[in-house]
Amino acid sequence: MDFGFPFFYSNLKWRTNDWDGANYHNVDDKDSCVSIGSAIAGELGRIDATGLFKIGKSTLDRLSSFTSNVA
Repeated sequence: MDFGFPFFYSNLKWRTNDWDGANYHNVDDKDSCVSIGSAIAGELGRIDATGLFKIGKSTLDRLSSFTSNVA
């Protein structure tokens, strides 16, 4: 499923935290699941699916694991 990676990377949502004077950047799992799922559904259905679909947390974890091992 080669088309999945552009949807994955371009729809990751990031959260920034400032703790003890240092900035930390984390993926916002909940918002990323909705953003990625909606992007894929919108492409397949050719509709505006913004915010209407989501992938599961386990799918996000698998995609994250796969892409970090391939990179």
